[in-house]
Amino acid sequence: MLCKECGHKSPATNLTCDTCLAKLYLAKLTISLDSGQHQIHYLLPQSYKLGRGDENEIVISDPSVSRCHAEIKFENGLFSIVDNGSKNGSLLNNSHFKHQELHDLDCIQIGNVLMHFHDENGKSTPGQLRTEEFVQEEFFKFAKTRRTEISTDDVLQTMLDLALSLIHAEKGFLFECSHTGKPKFKFGKNAKEKLVSENQLSRTDRQIIDEAIKLREMKIALNGRGYKSGKLSPWRRIAVPLVAGKSGESQNSGMRNDGLLGVCYFFSEEKSKPISERKQELLHVLTHQISIAMENEMLVTEAREKRRIGQQLLAARQTQQKLFPSVRQKSQALQVATFSAPFETISGDYFDIIPISKSTIAIAIGDICGKGLPAALLASTVQAAISSQLEYSTSPDEIIRKLNRLLIKSTADSIFLTLFFGILDIESGILKYINAGHPPPILVRGDNTIEELSATTFALGILEPETEQEKTVKFEVRDILIMYTDGVIENQNENKKIYGRKRLLKLIQSISATGNIRRRKLETILKNIVEDLSDFSEEKKQLDDLTLVAVKRRKVKGRINSDCD
Repeated sequence: MLCKECGHKSPATNLTCDTCLAKLYLAKLTISLDSGQHQIHYLLPQSYKLGRGDENEIVISDPSVSRCHAEIKFENGLFSIVDNGSKNGSLLNNSHFKHQELHDLDCIQIGNVLMHFHDENGKSTPGQLRTEEFVQEEFFKFAKTRRTEISTDDVLQTMLDLALSLIHAEKGFLFECSHTGKPKFKFGKNAKEKLVSENQLSRTDRQIIDEAIKLREMKIALNGRGYKSGKLSPWRRIAVPLVAGKSGESQNSGMRNDGLLGVCYFFSEEKSKPISERKQELLHVLTHQISIAMENEMLVTEAREKRRIGQQLLAARQTQQKLFPSVRQKSQALQVATFSAPFETISGDYFDIIPISKSTIAIAIGDICGKGLPAALLASTVQAAISSQLEYSTSPDEIIRKLNRLLIKSTADSIFLTLFFGILDIESGILKYINAGHPPPILVRGDNTIEELSATTFALGILEPETEQEKTVKFEVRDILIMYTDGVIENQNENKKIYGRKRLLKLIQSISATGNIRRRKLETILKNIVEDLSDFSEEKKQLDDLTLVAVKRRKVKGRINSDCD
């Protein structure tokens, strides 16, 4: 190797010149092992492979390191590091990389092994090296040993202690920010890792904290005078805002104020040394870990609350399911099959089969405008109101008029209900019904013809109708009535194309055209519809509650038994 100082050519493995003893290596790589030992590798102007395998120039005997994990390349007079795609990952200054140029004091992590790169031409001082290496190693050790049993406060206090050591601050404080952005004191520490109170902060300190929150950037101050983070000036006060997500770019949906979580504040009464750009980078790394810990704590709290609400909603759904008729409800007059898929945990759709007497049965299906818990609560109210009205009347027109008045009086203007409601006389086969703005049920006749029971009036909860709403239709033995909510026909695919009534009718007509729809099980017919919906939407998430009900008239007459199988 040619010496730049005297021009003498030394063997390629020499670290110094044979003649003038000048250094031939350009950099050093310090490796910290779990055993506490350190390895130092002197880097000559060439490339080095790093890994567990013996074929590498730098062998690292650690199970977390891949056989050929990474490579330090020497190109155009500079060293760079390349990650070879190891499953255990690689980090440079706590960030993932693929191919990155190396600089003095860079911290490299491959697997569970920590390394420091020292450029022999760098300008760092020995004291600076010791401080920054100590902080990085302590941070790395803590990161490796961190487990779920370590509390969030332990993480926050450890990171604040390391930040104090890094910048030689006398005291450090952590504030949380509320939804309004106002900082609230969490805890303070001194250089001896003892807790301190916020009473030691002056009005000037508060102003610097408020300015850092307002600007969302590190604020460095000397005697109350502000400096940009890149300027190497002696400091007395440093405020670092804590923002959720990487560099504050991503936010949790529950946050306000651009994801602001809090602020770290450091001060020193004595004149401090300048803070280098490298130390500022490490300070950002440590405060970012504080941000992550605070954000995780908030997310865990939200998750617990969501889980509690989810358990309540699950109980509500189970209660709602019990209110609906059984999928295999026993009746000598009717066979019933249902399918329901709520958009959320509980549904705003409503359906019911209600035995009234030996010779009459009520049939209902409805859809509340809205989704989730509010719609489900109103659906339960509608079910109770209809059931109570059936105690006094079997006139669909009278029952629906009273229900409409109740909705107009008791609900907001934006709330309405579409409803198909009918009462079947088993002996005559006459179905008296009202369709209040609901998608028309499909009546499949015994001769395979199809008839839609279109709307007879507008949706309920809007206006009082002035004309007769009730209609009648013959519901013969072996006829099948297929009812559905708008979640079926308004289902969309990725191209935002609507499933539509025409496609549903075409499907039922194709089933009917085979001539054996009467012999098919109702569950099979509903399954055919659901599968066609799935094929159409291409597994796209549904946008509304979805309900299907199929009712078939049986030949045998007799008393209705509403017990379940």
